[in-house]
Amino acid sequence: MVKRILIVGNANSQHLINLVLNAQKYALGKIEIDVFDTSYPSGLDSDNMPYNNVFYCERSFPAFIYNFPIIRGVIRKFVDFRKSIKQIDVRKYDLINIHFITEDAYFLWHYLTKIGTTIMLSPWGSDVYRFKSSKFKKLKSLYDKCSFVSAPEIQFKKDIKAIFKLEDDKFINLGFGSDVIVNISKHENVTREEAKVRLNLEGKYIITCGYNGAHLQNHSQIIQAINEIKNDINEDLLLLFPMTYSGSEEYICRIEQQLIETGISYRIMKNFLSDDDMVYLRKCSDIFIHGQPTDAFSGSVQEYLLTDTKVLNGRWTRYPDLEKHEIPYSIFNSFDELGGLILELYKKPNYKISPPLKAFIRNQGWDVKGKQWADFFSAFPINER
Repeated sequence: MVKRILIVGNANSQHLINLVLNAQKYALGKIEIDVFDTSYPSGLDSDNMPYNNVFYCERSFPAFIYNFPIIRGVIRKFVDFRKSIKQIDVRKYDLINIHFITEDAYFLWHYLTKIGTTIMLSPWGSDVYRFKSSKFKKLKSLYDKCSFVSAPEIQFKKDIKAIFKLEDDKFINLGFGSDVIVNISKHENVTREEAKVRLNLEGKYIITCGYNGAHLQNHSQIIQAINEIKNDINEDLLLLFPMTYSGSEEYICRIEQQLIETGISYRIMKNFLSDDDMVYLRKCSDIFIHGQPTDAFSGSVQEYLLTDTKVLNGRWTRYPDLEKHEIPYSIFNSFDELGGLILELYKKPNYKISPPLKAFIRNQGWDVKGKQWADFFSAFPINER
C-alpha cells in the first residue's frame, strides 16, 4: 500500500525539492509526498514541483497588517495556521515530517496531530546552532514530543542530542545528499585547467570565497585578508564568489564595491548554474575558503575536497567526521591570520585526500541518501484510517 507523507517546510527550498525528487525516484511509486508551506509563498509554481499536493499558509487579513511584527506573529500562530490547516484536515498521513525546526512547529503541533499521529523532526543546522535562548523551552518540548529526529551519523547528531538531551533511540540516520557529489564522480576525468576553460577562466589562479551570498560567509573579511597578500601571488589572481542564493542585492553591491577598491579581478556568480557548471566551479578552484560561523552538513566543503581542491576552513566549523582519517583542510583561527595561510597553501603542492575519505564523501551523494529516505518512507507503518 502507498505510504502518505506530509512535509512541513518551504516548498520552494531546493533542499526539499531534491529530497522529494530522489525519495520518489527510489521508492518506485510506494510513497506520496504532500507539502504544507508555512512561509506565505508567492508565485508558487506547484505544477512544476515534485510534490503530489502543495498546501500553503494563507493570509486572513489585508497584507499591510502583516508589516507589524508582533501583530503578524499573533495572527500567524492563532488564526492563519488554524485556517490553513483545514485545507488538509480531511487527509490522514502515515508520517508528518517537519523540516527546519522553529517555534512555528510548536503552534502547529495541535493541528498536525489531528492528521497524523507520527511526527518526525528534521533539523537543518542553523535552527539548532543559532536559535534564541528564549525559544529553547518550546523547541525542547517539540524534540521531547516527536516520534523521531532525522540526522546523519555525524557531529551534528551528537550536538542535537546534547543540546536537547535526547536518547539515541529517537534518531533516524537520514540526512541531505548532494547532486554535485554524484556529478563530480561522473566528471572525474575533467582536469582543473579544463574546468577553467569551460567557465571562461583560462589561465587564472582562482580563490573561491564562500558558497552563497549570505553575509554569514564573511566575504568582506576574506577580501581584506587576500588584499593584504595579493602582490605575493605571482599568477593572474581571480576571486570567485558563488552568490546564486541567499544574497540581497544591497549586500552583493557592497561586496562588489569593496572588490573594486582592491583592484583584484573577480567574478560574482549570481545566475543559476547548470549541473555541469556546478562541478566545473568546484574543479576550477585552486583554493576554497570557508569562513561561515556554523555549518551542520559541510556539503560544499566535501564537494571541494572531492575535487582535490585546497581548502581553508575556519577553526569554528571543524568536522570531526571528515577528520577521522586525516585533517583534509588547512585551519585558520581568525581572519587576521588568513592571509598568511593563503600564501602557505599557495606555495604547497596540490593535495589529494585519502581513499577512505573519498569513499565517505561519495556516500553523501543523493544516489545513496535518496535510497535511504525512500526506504524509510516506504517501509513506515501505516496508520489506521
